[in-house]
Amino acid sequence: GLARLGRAGARPDAAIASPGSAARADDGAPEDGGLRTLGLQFEPRRKLVRRPGQWQGPRDEPAQRAVHVDRIGLRPMVRSDRGAWVKDGLTWQNIAFQASAARIDPAQSRWFGQFAALKSAGPAIGGYGSEWLTLEEFDSPLLWAMLAEAQRLGIALVGGDAVPRVQLSARVEVGFDVRATGPALTAAEPGAAAGAGDALQPHP
Repeated sequence: GLARLGRAGARPDAAIASPGSAARADDGAPEDGGLRTLGLQFEPRRKLVRRPGQWQGPRDEPAQRAVHVDRIGLRPMVRSDRGAWVKDGLTWQNIAFQASAARIDPAQSRWFGQFAALKSAGPAIGGYGSEWLTLEEFDSPLLWAMLAEAQRLGIALVGGDAVPRVQLSARVEVGFDVRATGPALTAAEPGAAAGAGDALQPHP
């Protein structure tokens, strides 16, 4: 099926790029030797349950099934000279300063610094140097405008194994269809419908 998430009624100030700008982490044509393109990867993740007595902080891992998804992880990626999407040592802490050394577009590099600054106040899940932020950490209404601006700058929205394609598109409305199935029984069926506005649509 098609998973959709978004903030109802949120509208970006920038134009939305076409669905063709969506990408997968191992997609892409080889670069021409110039500046390398940046991408923002979206990955469904789940918390790892710690046993009593374990001292390590909270950790998570990729979620392989929709029922296990606790959060949507976000991290910077760069297209390699072979055309694959790779981390190449980029983190949320260093990407804004890596334009020259990493052969990336300074405007794209600055966007990542501005995007990270939208994150809600509070400690990051992974602490300093973490490669992941999570979508739940952003409560600014500017989130959707920033994602649209990313596509205007040529920053790809990158998926992965669990969610190969990510697309910025219409607003999503989520509801439940509750029906009586007996004297004391009801059934609730979740549903989603796309409308005007913006949402992120991970395509399986």
